[in-house]
Amino acid sequence: MVKLFAVADDLTGANATGALLTLQGLRVATLRPEGLGKLPALSEYDAVIVSSNSRALPADEAYARVRACFSSFARMAGEGASHFSKRIDTTLRGNVAVEIDAALDELTDAELAVVVPAFPKSDRITVGGYQLVDGVPLEKTSVARDPRTPVSQSHVPTLIQDGTRRKVASIPLGDVLRGSERVLERLSEARSSGAKIVVVDAATDDEIDVIASAVSRLPFQVLLVDPGAFTASVVLASREVAPPTDVTPVSGPVRGQGRVALVVVGSATPLTRAQIKRLAETLPTVTVPVNARALAVGDPLSFDSVVAQATAKVLDAISARGPQDVAIIVTSSSSQEDTLDLASLDREMDRAAGTAATNLASGLGRIARTALESSRGAVCGLYVTGGDTTLAVLEEVGAAGIEINTEVLPLAASGTLIGGRHEGLRLVTKGGLVGGEDAAVRCVRHLLEHGGESRE
Repeated sequence: MVKLFAVADDLTGANATGALLTLQGLRVATLRPEGLGKLPALSEYDAVIVSSNSRALPADEAYARVRACFSSFARMAGEGASHFSKRIDTTLRGNVAVEIDAALDELTDAELAVVVPAFPKSDRITVGGYQLVDGVPLEKTSVARDPRTPVSQSHVPTLIQDGTRRKVASIPLGDVLRGSERVLERLSEARSSGAKIVVVDAATDDEIDVIASAVSRLPFQVLLVDPGAFTASVVLASREVAPPTDVTPVSGPVRGQGRVALVVVGSATPLTRAQIKRLAETLPTVTVPVNARALAVGDPLSFDSVVAQATAKVLDAISARGPQDVAIIVTSSSSQEDTLDLASLDREMDRAAGTAATNLASGLGRIARTALESSRGAVCGLYVTGGDTTLAVLEEVGAAGIEINTEVLPLAASGTLIGGRHEGLRLVTKGGLVGGEDAAVRCVRHLLEHGGESRE
């Protein structure tokens, strides 16, 4: 039976939270927006996380999508879940306040939303209400220049209050350091004062556990709002977990052929480029550059031509690999100079914002699907960066979602496809602003060790 239901604004974020829950012993499914109705056996999962894919949407559309996700779950699963969570980005991109409102409007029994934005293992902490990344306020980081969802406010209570009709309160780090009883008192005081949303500081996982201990003892339903660490801690504090299960490696490839990890790079951040560069320097790789502009423009003939050319290069690399494991990298951005300004392209073509990004992600997803279908089982798994691209891959292969198995590194998750033409294929996903320079190496090595067999 589903114990926890969550909605995330993008799929890689959903997977990151799911990975933390698997470490608590829960069986977890993450789903694309249409996935709830396609999940074969909803009741077999302890936690279900749906991506609303709403991070870059206008506020009113994001509100409608998030509310619809919570409503759909209520219709399908009744009143079984004991925890509800609204997953937010560690860098507060997207429609944070509006989506909290949507969840609270639908979850009429939830009397308070407790917001804990910290994710200390990735150096995201909250002090004095300010969200810091590697010690730097958000508005001073590259997130402030994000092409689709820039963040110009580092003070979390202010950011949320500016976008909600509800009263927002905050609990400073000093109260958290005094222990869970003090946090419990402050939460009760905030509720009594009329606050419906409470932002709580945290700089370590131990402090998140203190907050979770307090929340688990509240005598009313709470909406959990966080990037994952707080939600996982509340589940653990509630003792609704089973013993964790291990990921069992599969046997090696057959007939002397090396394994193939297909890497689909949908993020154009400098960090992602550095990670892919390190991957190419560390492991045997073949890079397949694609014409990002042709995909983003969306002209059918050019789009199909780019997909066909890239697929052919992927298949050539698979055929030439011999006994050596290899990572084949499909990327639309190898350097800052060839990174396409998607927002400018949409303005240039006088069309809706986000069209170019959607077209580009769809093209990368199509390349992944056609390569998988033509590779005769040689690909042992996919490593995908970027939430839009991950969603596009799932849509192309007809998968409802991903059964999450483990965390490869903080905010990077490993799982297997649910449904579709490649059910059971291993997939590792990671956001574009996550991990050190060795992140791609670690993710690909995980795929090569734990992915499915080559069946050639």
